[in-house]
Amino acid sequence: MSRMWRSALLAAILTFPPATLGADGDTLSSFQVTSGKLPGSFFGGIEFASLQTSLQSLSGYGLHFGYQYVLTNHWAVDGSLAQIYGAGAGAGVSALYSAINATVRYAVASEFPQASSQIYFRGRRVVDESPENYRTMAVGLQMNQLFLNGSNAVFNATGLAVVLSYDAQLWGYRMRPELRYGMLSANDADMTAIFANLLFPF
Repeated sequence: MSRMWRSALLAAILTFPPATLGADGDTLSSFQVTSGKLPGSFFGGIEFASLQTSLQSLSGYGLHFGYQYVLTNHWAVDGSLAQIYGAGAGAGVSALYSAINATVRYAVASEFPQASSQIYFRGRRVVDESPENYRTMAVGLQMNQLFLNGSNAVFNATGLAVVLSYDAQLWGYRMRPELRYGMLSANDADMTAIFANLLFPF
């Protein structure tokens, strides 16, 4: 069912009096409309990372999971975890780093979704009308804490990254491509980092 028809059905049920829906009220009583806020959602996906210092370059792939909480139509925060594997930390593929991230985002085009309405007919959901914004571009600032696996020890890398993300819908699936560029400090050495994510809210 298209969004236009879903919106029209929802408006009709909420607007018309009982007499127009059923003379005995049975038809109206068979409908149930629920609504509520959707302040946040979990997300997960894949991450590519490229880390560069004056002495070496490391890169790898891995998994990225987190939770986003919508504060207002234009502001959201999220926290996430990542585990990246690569060949730069030693012979063969091994754990390159683990990461903890905290992000503040601002929607510069459209808005973050905050509410939804569902229509049930005789206990069966027939309409799920969520004002999801499948084309929301956001910018943000992220705090990064990386735990780099060295040959003999684990090193901390801490810093900030700028974030550009784009929420969209493709083939019926919500997704969020994301790019991040960060400046970090690891073991008294400066490090630049480029991260690319493909995340799926759920």
